[in-house]
Amino acid sequence: MKELELIDNVRLLASMNVRNKRQKLNEQYFTPGFVTNFVAHNLIDLARKSHKILDVAAGVGNIGAAVGIVVSQLTSSADNELHAVEIDSELVKECESLLSSILSDTSVEHKVYNRDFLELFLELKSNKINFTSIVMNPPYKKFQRKDFDALRLSDYDIEYSPNLYSIMMSCALDLLDDNGELIAIVPRSFCSGTLFHAFRKKIVNNFEINFIHLFESRNKVFAFDGVQQETIVIKITKKTLHKKTVTISYGDDFENAVISNRDYNTVIFPNDSQHVIHIPYSEIDECLLSKILSFESSLDELGLKISTGKVVDFRNEPHLTKDKKDSALLFCKENLGRDCFNLANDKINNYIKLNKFTENKILDNQCHVVMNRMFFKESENVITALIVDCGPNENIKIAVENHLNYISGLDNNPLDYRLAMGIKVYLESKIVSDYFKRFLGSTQINAADIKSLPFPCKEQLIQLGQKGVFEYDE
Repeated sequence: MKELELIDNVRLLASMNVRNKRQKLNEQYFTPGFVTNFVAHNLIDLARKSHKILDVAAGVGNIGAAVGIVVSQLTSSADNELHAVEIDSELVKECESLLSSILSDTSVEHKVYNRDFLELFLELKSNKINFTSIVMNPPYKKFQRKDFDALRLSDYDIEYSPNLYSIMMSCALDLLDDNGELIAIVPRSFCSGTLFHAFRKKIVNNFEINFIHLFESRNKVFAFDGVQQETIVIKITKKTLHKKTVTISYGDDFENAVISNRDYNTVIFPNDSQHVIHIPYSEIDECLLSKILSFESSLDELGLKISTGKVVDFRNEPHLTKDKKDSALLFCKENLGRDCFNLANDKINNYIKLNKFTENKILDNQCHVVMNRMFFKESENVITALIVDCGPNENIKIAVENHLNYISGLDNNPLDYRLAMGIKVYLESKIVSDYFKRFLGSTQINAADIKSLPFPCKEQLIQLGQKGVFEYDE
């Protein structure tokens, strides 16, 4: 369609005009033509009797324009609306101009709002205005808690997360009609991690994921703007009865993408309290996830907990020392892979003074499995773990720095050494390394990532500890 070429030319010209001015200020980058064309032709439900479309953070309106022209030319529906929202007054002019030229004499009526979407959301919710389709490529900038609270979004059951894009997605989901669809071009980061947990829980409990495309190269989708970001295109619909499969697409473009239907339970584990969203795009991924899912226990079911080390060096600097006297050993990431009492570096403060300010940072008297939080993708083992046995001997005092996580038993159920050995073997196994490398989406392992990981049952773990090797590694 010649109209789609015109739409992308407007996007390219606008990108050049605002590249160094508004675009980076708002961390907003305009959607390239090959993505808007795919969204319009392949993800919008064209079988509807009428379409009421919302383009959020519309920029120059290129996504909405592409969807509008496809709806008008490829469907028989005559009652169609397109609403475009953009906060930047200069871009609003470009948006109005594009939509007026593209959608004139079509079945799609349009309206452009020069508004902050979050503020407009409150009005739309109050007036009970919903949409059949919402498309968005929202800005990726950070969003402060005080700004969130000022809008009183929590009054509408919108959960806070630290990035504006996920808050805008959450608001958009709440504006969908029954069977309505949200199609978003967003970072992959919300798929895992504690900070986005409430948002993922909302998706899993109230909506259905239909489609995910993961771009193979980080710099492909916004190559024109020099952005390196792991980006996905995701379609979510307002349904609570989930399909058995999710369509997963992978590649730098859509024409040559690897497309497959994956079991819904391998995308979102049924018993995962963290609701991590996996993107298995190959048979190897599916096999790996099936193996991980064959373990039906978890830290919670094992009666265990995971914590992040409580000692932040710059906050506890007055209490750090090289002197052993009246001090606890400070276990640092450099000490992993060695006897924890064989210090990696005697030139740093390896101890923390015992006093009323530090007493809550000392490990209790039981076994603990200490592990790294950061890893390199090239590393053979993602996790290096060490058993720190404080035991009943109260003369052993150990604190852990915040670059490390550690697993412990609950208050009335201390971690047994045999079970700790099995946990260490499992966490250091190839299957766990492959799982985190493939699906974590970052090189930082948070406590929540371990909490969401399926574990073998207690008896299996004890056997692993006795054997000293994980069976899939043999």
